[in-house]
Amino acid sequence: QGPARIARLEVENFKSYAGRQTIGPFKGFCAIVGPNGSGKSNVMDAISFVLGVRSAQLRSGALSDLVHSLDGSQPEASRAAVRLVLALGGGRELQLSRECTVGGDSTYRLDGRAVSWEAYSERLRGLGIHTKARNFLVFQGDVESLAQKSPRDLTRLLEQVSGSEELREEYQRLEAAKKDADEKTSFAFSKKRGIAAERRQKREQKEEAERFLAKRQQLAELRGELHLSRLFFRAVDMEASRRSQEESAEKLGELERTVKEKQKLVGQDKAEQVKTQRELAKLNKKVHQHRKGLDELTPAAVQKREEISRAVKRIRNAEGKLTQLLDANSTQQREISGLEADLAQVTEEQQAFEAEIAAGESSGQVHLGGPQVEEYNRLKEEASASTVRLKHEKDGLVRHQEAERESLVNVEEAVKEISRRLQQLTSQRSEATGQKAKLEEALRECSGEHAAKKEALDAVVSRNGQEASKREALRKRLDELEDKLREAKADRTDEERDARMVQTVESLKRHFPGVHGRLIQLCRLSSSKYELALTVILGRNMDAVVCDDSSVAKQCINYLRENRLPPMTFIPLASVKAKRLDERLRSLGGSCVLAYDAVRFQDQYEAAVRFAVGNTLVCDSVEEARRVAFGGHERHKVVVTDGTMFSRSGNITGGASRSMDARSGRWSAARYQKMKDERVRLQGQMDALVPLHQALSDEQEAQRQVEKMAQRLRLLEVDLRSTEERLTKLGSETDAIKAERTRVLPELTAGRKRIQDLTRKIGEVEGSINAATDTIFAAFSAQVGVANIREYEEHQLRHQREAAQKRMEFATRLARIRNQIEYERKRDTEAPIVKLERSLQQDRDRLEGLKAEEAETKRQTGAEQKALQELQKQAQALKAQAEDLEKRVRDGKSAATSEAAEVAKLKRVRASQGAALQQLRVACEDILQAAANDMVELPTQTGEAMEEGDDPACLEVAGKTYAFAQVGEDARGARTQSARAKVEEALQGRIDGLQADLDTEAPNLKAMEQYERVLEQERAQQAEVEGARAAAEDVTSEFNEVRTQRIGRFQQCFEHIAGRIDGIYKELTGGGEDGTDFGGTAYLSLESPDEPFDGGIKYSVMPPTKRFREMADLSGGEKTVAALALVFAIHSFRPSPFFVLDEIDAALDNTNVHRVARYLSAHSPEGGDNSFQSLVISLKDIFYDKAQALIGVCRDPDLKCSQTLTFDLAAVQEGPALGSAEPMVA
Repeated sequence: QGPARIARLEVENFKSYAGRQTIGPFKGFCAIVGPNGSGKSNVMDAISFVLGVRSAQLRSGALSDLVHSLDGSQPEASRAAVRLVLALGGGRELQLSRECTVGGDSTYRLDGRAVSWEAYSERLRGLGIHTKARNFLVFQGDVESLAQKSPRDLTRLLEQVSGSEELREEYQRLEAAKKDADEKTSFAFSKKRGIAAERRQKREQKEEAERFLAKRQQLAELRGELHLSRLFFRAVDMEASRRSQEESAEKLGELERTVKEKQKLVGQDKAEQVKTQRELAKLNKKVHQHRKGLDELTPAAVQKREEISRAVKRIRNAEGKLTQLLDANSTQQREISGLEADLAQVTEEQQAFEAEIAAGESSGQVHLGGPQVEEYNRLKEEASASTVRLKHEKDGLVRHQEAERESLVNVEEAVKEISRRLQQLTSQRSEATGQKAKLEEALRECSGEHAAKKEALDAVVSRNGQEASKREALRKRLDELEDKLREAKADRTDEERDARMVQTVESLKRHFPGVHGRLIQLCRLSSSKYELALTVILGRNMDAVVCDDSSVAKQCINYLRENRLPPMTFIPLASVKAKRLDERLRSLGGSCVLAYDAVRFQDQYEAAVRFAVGNTLVCDSVEEARRVAFGGHERHKVVVTDGTMFSRSGNITGGASRSMDARSGRWSAARYQKMKDERVRLQGQMDALVPLHQALSDEQEAQRQVEKMAQRLRLLEVDLRSTEERLTKLGSETDAIKAERTRVLPELTAGRKRIQDLTRKIGEVEGSINAATDTIFAAFSAQVGVANIREYEEHQLRHQREAAQKRMEFATRLARIRNQIEYERKRDTEAPIVKLERSLQQDRDRLEGLKAEEAETKRQTGAEQKALQELQKQAQALKAQAEDLEKRVRDGKSAATSEAAEVAKLKRVRASQGAALQQLRVACEDILQAAANDMVELPTQTGEAMEEGDDPACLEVAGKTYAFAQVGEDARGARTQSARAKVEEALQGRIDGLQADLDTEAPNLKAMEQYERVLEQERAQQAEVEGARAAAEDVTSEFNEVRTQRIGRFQQCFEHIAGRIDGIYKELTGGGEDGTDFGGTAYLSLESPDEPFDGGIKYSVMPPTKRFREMADLSGGEKTVAALALVFAIHSFRPSPFFVLDEIDAALDNTNVHRVARYLSAHSPEGGDNSFQSLVISLKDIFYDKAQALIGVCRDPDLKCSQTLTFDLAAVQEGPALGSAEPMVA
C-alpha cells in the first residue's frame, strides 16, 4: 500500500485561523513560508494537535487557549477542530480528527467516528507515528536543544526512540528485587554459619553441665545427711526436755487450783467494783449532759429576752408612726370637708347672682319704637358690613384673651400648689434628717460594742485554738508513748526471759568462779546510735556467757543440763579463736568505724569481744555502707546504724523488726521507766488545760453575743439606709418642685403681659369700630336723643359684661376648689395605716409567742437544775460504794500475793523448760530452713513410726513428720556434744571439699535446653537458606529476561542509528553542486557497552577538513548540521511517513542550507528508498526554492486571522516561466 502521506489539513477556529480553512494539498517536499507572526508555526501546531501532542508542547497553557480569539483573551468560538487527511495508497484516505472545547474537553475521531485515545494512538502507531517519541516533529529550537544534550540525555532519547523506556520501571523493580534476594540469601548463609558455630559451643557446654550436676547431686545428698543428723540430735534433746516439762506441769496444776479459788473471790469483788464504776461513769455522763443542756438553755434564754426587747421596741415605733398617720388622715378629712363647704357656698353665691341678673333685665331701660327698631337694625347691618373686618379682628383678639386668661388661672393654681407641696417636703426632710442623726449615733455605739464582742470572741477562739493545738500535740505524744509502752509490754516475754537468764548466770557465778557474766553485761557502747547496729552484729552472742576456759564452760553446760535450764552459749577466753583486727579498716575515713572500736570493755575481755564482732564495720548511711562493702577490691561486712547489713557474700539484710528494736533497747534498761515518767508528766499537762466542753461553751456564748450584736447592727444599717434613701428621694422631689416653680413663674409673668397687650389691642380695634359706627348712626342718635349709638349700646352691654366677668370669677373659684378636693382625695393616707396596723398586729402576736417561749425556757432550765442536783447526790453515793469495793479488792489481792509467788516460781521453772524446748524447736526450724536454703529435701513419713529404744524414730515440725530411718550409725551412737561435733565436722569436711570443686566451675546449666533449641534453629535456618536461594534464582531469571529485552531494543536502535549517522552526516556535509567534495565523518559510541543505561552516548563528528571534535567544541552551524544528521538518523530507525520541521535552517549559512534542502529533496517520496514526506517552515529562499510546493501564510488585517495560499512549484519548474503558473488558493 505504501507509506501514508499528508494530503491536506483542515482547521476550524484553531489558534490564529478563524472559521473553517483547508491547507494544502501537500506535496512530498513542502515549504511553509510567510512573514513573522503570520501563523506559520500554528500550521505545525495544528498537525501536532491532531496527532495527539499535549497542549503544553503547543505553546499553550491549556486546551482552551487553542480556540481562536481576536485579542487573545476571549475565545470567538466554543470549540476548535483539526482534521488531517492522509493518503494511504490505492486512492484510499484516512481522516484523523481532534477537537477541543473552551471547557478543556478533547475528542478524537477516525474517519468521523469518535474513538478513545488508546485506539487513536494505536492506529497512529500502526502508521509509524509515535506521539510520545515525536518521531515526526522537529519544533523550533529542538535542533539547538539536541546539539546541547549531554551523553546521558542522548541515552534517554534513544531509550524513548527504541521503546526500551517502556521496560525501565519493570527493569528497576526486578533489579531491586534481585539485589534484595541476593542480600537475603547472603544473610541466610551467614546466619546458618553462626548457628553451626553456636551448636558446637552448646554441645561442649552441655557435657560440662552434666558433670557439674552430678557433683551437685552428690553435694545435696551429703548436705541432706548433715541436716538430718543435726535434726536427729535436736529431736533426742527435745524428747528429754518434754519429759521434764510434764513433771513440772503436774505440780503447777495443783497449786494453781488453790490460787484460782482465791482469785475468784477477788474477781467477784472486782466485777462489782467495775459495775459500780460503770454506773458512776454513766451518772457522770448524765451530769455532764445536764450541764451541757443548761449551758445551751442559758444563751437561748438570753436570746429570747433580746428578741422580746427588739419586738417591744418595734411595736412602740410602729404605734408612734401609726399615730402620725392617723393625725395626717384626720387633717386630710378636715381639709376635704372645708373645701366641700367652700364649694357649696360659692355655688349658692353664683345662683344668687344669676337671679339678680334676671331681675335686672326686667327693669326699665331706653326703648325704641317699631320704625326706630327697623331703622336701628338697618343701620346696624350697614355698620356691621362696614366694620366686619374690624369685628373679626376684635373677636379673634377677644378669644385669644379668654384663652390666655384661662391659662393664667391654671398657672396661678399650679404655683400655689407647688408652694404648698414645697412647704410639706421641707418639713419632712427636717424630720428625716433628725432621725438619721439618731440612727448614726446608735450605729456608732453598736459598732463599738460589736467590735468589742468580736475581739472577745477572737481571744476565746485563739485561746481554744492554742489549747487545741497543745492538746493535739500532747495527745499525739501520749499516743506515741502508749505505743512504745505497749510494745515494751508486748516484749514482756523477752524481759522475763532476760530476767531468767540473769538469774541463771548469777547461779553459775556462785557455783563456778571462772564465770564472768554475759557479754552484753560486760560491754557498753561509746554512743547510743550504735545500739541497733551492735545488736545486729552480735546476734546471739549478746547473751553469750564469758568464762575463763573450756573446762569451766563444760561444767556450766553439765549444770544446765542437770537442772533442766535453757541452753546457753559460752565463750572461753583461753581457747577462743578470734580474728586478728585489720588495722587498715581504721583509716577508711567518713563515718565508718570498726564495731570493735564502738564497744567499751575491760582488757581481759578483749578476745571475747574480738570473737563476737570481728572486723565488722559500722557506717551512718546506706550509701556509704554500700560503697565500703562492695566498692573496693576487697569486700567487707558492714552494718548501718539503722540495722541494714551488707555481708561479704553480697547479701543485704534490713527492714524494721519489733523484736530487733526490743533487743536493741536492752542496752539502755532505764528507757522504759523514763517513758513512764514522761507519760505522767504529759498527762499532768493535759489535765491542766481548760476542759474541752467548757472551752466550746465559752466560744459558743461569745459567738452568740457577736451574732446578736451583728444582727442589731444590720437592723440599724437597714434603718439608716432606708432613712438615707428617703432623704434622697425627698431631696430629689424638692429639687424637682423647685425646678418646676422656676419654670412656671416666668410663664405666669409672660401670661399677664400677654393679657395686657391683648387688652390694649382690643381697645384700639374698638376705637376704630366706634368711629365708623358713630358716622353711620349720627342722624339716628340725634333722633333718639343720645350723643352716639354707643351710649345706648354700652348702657345695655355694660350690664352684660359685668355679668360675664362675674360668671368668670365664679367659674375660676369653683375650678380651684374642685382641683384641691380632687388632689386631696388622690392622696391615699388610709393604705399606709392599714399596712402599718397589720404589721403592728404581727409584731404583737410574735411578742406573745416570744414570751411563751421564754416561759418555756425558764421552765426547762428549772427542770434541768433540779435533775442535775438529784444526779449529783446519786453520784456521791456510788463514789463512796466504789471506794469501799476498791479497798476490798486491794486487801484480797494482798492476801493472794504470797500464794501467787509460789505459783510464779513454778511457772518460771516450767517457762524455762518450755523456753528450752522452744529453743530446740526453733533450732529444728533453723535446720529445716537451712536445708531449704540448700535445696535439700529431708525424708518424711505419713504413718506412725515405732521408736527404737530411747531414740525417736521421727519428728513432727510445721505439720510435717520427718523420719530418722536414714540416720547413720555414727550419728545414732553420738551421745555427747563432742561426738556429735565430730560427726558434723566429718560431713562438713566432705561438703566443703565438694563445694570448693563446684565453686571453681561455672557451667551453663541451660546448655541442654539451649543445645536442643540450637539444633531446631539450624534445621529451620537450612530451610530458610533453601527458600532464599530459590527465590533469588527466580528473580534473577526474570530480571535477566527483562534486561535482555531492554538491551536488545536499545542496541537495535543504537546500532541502526550508529550505522546511519555517518552516511547522513557525509550527505549533509558533502561537496558542492557537482558533488565532488568529500563530506565529514560522524559516529556514536557507548560509554558503558555492557550496561548502556548506566552511561551515556558520545556523539563525535569531524567536519570536512577538520579533526574529530566533541559537540561542545563545534561552531553554531556545525552543531546544527551535526544535530540534523542525528535527527535524520533517529528518524530513519522507525521512520514516520512524514516529517514536520520548524525553521531548522535558522543557524545555517547558505551552503549548509542548500545541502539540507538537497537532502530533504532527495528523500522526498519521489526520491527513492528511505523517502518520507517533508513539511518545512523556512524563511530562506535558497531553501524553499528546492521544495515541490509552497504553503504561504499571511495575516488578513480585516478579519484579523491567518490565511494560507498553496503554490505548486513543480508545475512552475516544468512550465515555461514562473509568472505563468496560477497559484492554488485555499
